[in-house]
Amino acid sequence: MSISGDSIGFNQFKDPVDDVGDDIFTMSVEGRVKNDYGTRATTIDSTYGNGYFNIQTSYGSYSGNDQTNLLALQPDIIIPTDCQLIEYSALWSIQSSSVTDLQIDVLGLEYSGATRTVTLITDARSTITGMSDTSINYSINKTLSTPYDFDKGDGILPVFQNVVAKGFQGLYYGMSLEFKFKRV
Repeated sequence: MSISGDSIGFNQFKDPVDDVGDDIFTMSVEGRVKNDYGTRATTIDSTYGNGYFNIQTSYGSYSGNDQTNLLALQPDIIIPTDCQLIEYSALWSIQSSSVTDLQIDVLGLEYSGATRTVTLITDARSTITGMSDTSINYSINKTLSTPYDFDKGDGILPVFQNVVAKGFQGLYYGMSLEFKFKRV
Protein backbone atom coordinates (compact mmCIF):
# COMPACT_ATOMS: atom_id res chain seq x y z
CA MET A 1 0.00 0.00 0.00
CA SER A 2 1.26 3.44 -0.78
CA ILE A 3 0.00 6.97 -0.33
CA SER A 4 0.91 9.81 -2.62
CA GLY A 5 -0.15 13.24 -3.73
CA ASP A 6 1.30 16.45 -5.04
CA SER A 7 4.24 16.95 -2.67
CA ILE A 8 2.49 14.99 0.05
CA GLY A 9 4.37 14.17 3.23
CA PHE A 10 3.66 13.50 6.87
CA ASN A 11 4.05 15.98 9.70
CA GLN A 12 5.28 15.11 13.20
CA PHE A 13 1.76 13.86 14.07
CA LYS A 14 1.78 11.37 11.14
CA ASP A 15 -1.05 13.22 9.37
CA PRO A 16 -0.81 13.59 5.59
CA VAL A 17 0.33 17.04 4.53
CA ASP A 18 -0.40 18.48 1.09
CA ASP A 19 1.93 21.35 0.25
CA VAL A 20 0.14 22.16 -3.03
CA GLY A 21 -3.23 22.87 -1.42
CA ASP A 22 -5.48 20.94 -3.77
CA ASP A 23 -6.55 18.60 -0.93
CA ILE A 24 -6.40 15.52 -3.19
CA PHE A 25 -4.38 12.42 -2.31
CA THR A 26 -4.27 8.81 -3.48
CA MET A 27 -3.79 5.46 -1.77
CA SER A 28 -2.96 2.38 -3.78
CA VAL A 29 -2.72 -1.36 -3.25
CA GLU A 30 -1.35 -3.96 -5.63
CA GLY A 31 -1.39 -7.72 -5.77
CA ARG A 32 -3.18 -10.55 -7.49
CA VAL A 33 -6.79 -11.65 -7.24
CA LYS A 34 -7.94 -15.26 -7.12
CA ASN A 35 -11.72 -15.27 -7.44
CA ASP A 36 -13.76 -18.05 -5.95
CA TYR A 37 -16.14 -20.48 -7.57
CA GLY A 38 -19.60 -19.08 -8.11
CA THR A 39 -19.98 -15.41 -7.23
CA ARG A 40 -18.67 -15.36 -3.65
CA ALA A 41 -16.78 -12.19 -2.78
CA THR A 42 -12.98 -12.10 -2.60
CA THR A 43 -11.00 -9.57 -0.64
CA ILE A 44 -7.64 -8.98 1.04
CA ASP A 45 -6.37 -12.21 2.60
CA SER A 46 -4.72 -11.96 6.01
CA THR A 47 -2.82 -15.22 5.41
CA TYR A 48 -0.82 -13.93 2.46
CA GLY A 49 -0.92 -10.21 3.26
CA ASN A 50 -2.33 -7.10 1.65
CA GLY A 51 -0.96 -7.97 -1.79
CA TYR A 52 -2.98 -11.17 -2.17
CA PHE A 53 -6.73 -11.22 -2.59
CA ASN A 54 -8.25 -14.65 -2.02
CA ILE A 55 -11.31 -16.27 -0.47
CA GLN A 56 -10.80 -18.95 2.16
CA THR A 57 -13.34 -20.47 4.50
CA SER A 58 -11.52 -19.32 7.61
CA TYR A 59 -10.69 -15.84 6.34
CA GLY A 60 -13.45 -14.82 3.96
CA SER A 61 -16.63 -16.58 5.03
CA TYR A 62 -19.87 -14.68 4.80
CA SER A 63 -23.57 -15.40 4.56
CA GLY A 64 -24.89 -15.65 1.02
CA ASN A 65 -23.41 -12.96 -1.22
CA ASP A 66 -23.40 -10.22 1.42
CA GLN A 67 -19.97 -8.61 1.32
CA THR A 68 -20.66 -6.76 4.57
CA ASN A 69 -20.56 -10.03 6.57
CA LEU A 70 -16.84 -10.66 6.07
CA LEU A 71 -15.04 -11.94 9.14
CA ALA A 72 -13.04 -9.59 11.36
CA LEU A 73 -9.78 -11.21 10.21
CA GLN A 74 -10.02 -9.37 6.89
CA PRO A 75 -7.41 -6.60 7.07
CA ASP A 76 -8.26 -3.24 5.59
CA ILE A 77 -6.51 -0.07 4.49
CA ILE A 78 -6.63 2.57 7.25
CA ILE A 79 -7.64 6.09 6.22
CA PRO A 80 -5.03 8.62 7.48
CA THR A 81 -7.22 11.78 7.64
CA ASP A 82 -10.83 12.98 7.36
CA CYS A 83 -11.64 12.77 3.66
CA GLN A 84 -14.05 11.68 0.94
CA LEU A 85 -13.55 8.88 -1.57
CA ILE A 86 -14.15 10.54 -4.94
CA GLU A 87 -12.92 7.96 -7.45
CA TYR A 88 -10.82 4.86 -7.98
CA SER A 89 -9.19 3.01 -10.82
CA ALA A 90 -8.18 -0.62 -11.30
CA LEU A 91 -5.81 -2.22 -13.80
CA TRP A 92 -5.24 -5.97 -14.26
CA SER A 93 -4.73 -8.82 -16.70
CA ILE A 94 -6.38 -12.24 -16.80
CA GLN A 95 -4.88 -15.72 -16.72
CA SER A 96 -7.44 -17.48 -18.93
CA SER A 97 -9.89 -16.51 -21.64
CA SER A 98 -12.51 -18.30 -19.51
CA VAL A 99 -12.28 -15.44 -17.00
CA THR A 100 -14.75 -13.12 -18.73
CA ASP A 101 -16.14 -10.75 -16.10
CA LEU A 102 -15.37 -8.96 -12.85
CA GLN A 103 -17.30 -6.90 -10.31
CA ILE A 104 -15.46 -4.57 -7.93
CA ASP A 105 -17.15 -3.29 -4.77
CA VAL A 106 -15.69 -1.04 -2.10
CA LEU A 107 -16.45 -1.36 1.61
CA GLY A 108 -16.20 1.41 4.17
CA LEU A 109 -15.31 0.30 7.72
CA GLU A 110 -15.83 2.19 10.97
CA TYR A 111 -14.46 1.16 14.36
CA SER A 112 -15.79 1.61 17.87
CA GLY A 113 -13.70 -0.29 20.38
CA ALA A 114 -13.65 -3.92 19.26
CA THR A 115 -16.69 -3.47 17.01
CA ARG A 116 -16.31 -3.02 13.26
CA THR A 117 -19.21 -1.69 11.18
CA VAL A 118 -19.01 -2.54 7.47
CA THR A 119 -20.87 -0.53 4.82
CA LEU A 120 -21.12 -1.42 1.15
CA ILE A 121 -20.48 1.79 -0.82
CA THR A 122 -23.12 1.12 -3.49
CA ASP A 123 -22.08 4.08 -5.65
CA ALA A 124 -18.58 2.57 -5.97
CA ARG A 125 -19.67 -0.67 -7.70
CA SER A 126 -18.05 -1.32 -11.07
CA THR A 127 -18.57 -4.20 -13.48
CA ILE A 128 -16.78 -5.30 -16.62
CA THR A 129 -17.83 -8.11 -18.95
CA GLY A 130 -16.52 -9.49 -22.23
CA MET A 131 -12.92 -10.06 -21.14
CA SER A 132 -11.15 -12.81 -23.11
CA ASP A 133 -7.71 -11.63 -24.22
CA THR A 134 -4.89 -12.81 -21.92
CA SER A 135 -2.32 -10.55 -23.60
CA ILE A 136 -3.79 -7.15 -22.70
CA ASN A 137 -4.56 -5.15 -19.56
CA TYR A 138 -8.14 -4.38 -18.54
CA SER A 139 -9.15 -1.37 -16.50
CA ILE A 140 -12.01 0.28 -14.69
CA ASN A 141 -12.17 3.96 -13.77
CA LYS A 142 -15.00 4.84 -11.42
CA THR A 143 -15.99 8.34 -10.28
CA LEU A 144 -18.52 8.36 -7.47
CA SER A 145 -21.57 10.54 -8.11
CA THR A 146 -21.78 11.11 -4.35
CA PRO A 147 -18.40 11.16 -2.54
CA TYR A 148 -18.22 8.79 0.44
CA ASP A 149 -17.12 10.29 3.79
CA PHE A 150 -14.34 8.71 5.85
CA ASP A 151 -13.08 9.78 9.25
CA LYS A 152 -9.43 9.44 10.22
CA GLY A 153 -8.92 5.84 11.37
CA ASP A 154 -11.74 4.35 9.28
CA GLY A 155 -10.91 1.61 6.82
CA ILE A 156 -11.48 0.90 3.14
CA LEU A 157 -11.59 -2.59 1.65
CA PRO A 158 -11.85 -3.58 -2.03
CA VAL A 159 -14.00 -6.63 -2.84
CA PHE A 160 -13.93 -8.66 -6.07
CA GLN A 161 -16.33 -11.25 -7.44
CA ASN A 162 -17.43 -12.93 -10.62
CA VAL A 163 -20.52 -11.45 -12.27
CA VAL A 164 -21.48 -14.87 -13.67
CA ALA A 165 -20.88 -17.97 -11.54
CA LYS A 166 -17.88 -20.05 -12.62
CA GLY A 167 -17.06 -23.72 -12.10
CA PHE A 168 -13.41 -22.86 -11.41
CA GLN A 169 -11.28 -20.38 -9.52
CA GLY A 170 -10.16 -17.54 -11.77
CA LEU A 171 -6.92 -15.65 -11.42
CA TYR A 172 -6.44 -11.98 -12.24
CA TYR A 173 -2.74 -11.15 -12.43
CA GLY A 174 -1.21 -7.87 -11.37
CA MET A 175 -4.31 -6.22 -9.87
CA SER A 176 -3.51 -2.59 -9.15
CA LEU A 177 -6.03 -0.33 -7.39
CA GLU A 178 -5.71 3.38 -6.79
CA PHE A 179 -8.19 5.24 -4.59
CA LYS A 180 -8.45 9.03 -4.90
CA PHE A 181 -9.58 11.06 -1.89
CA LYS A 182 -10.35 14.71 -1.16
CA ARG A 183 -9.56 16.04 2.30
CA VAL A 184 -12.47 17.61 4.16
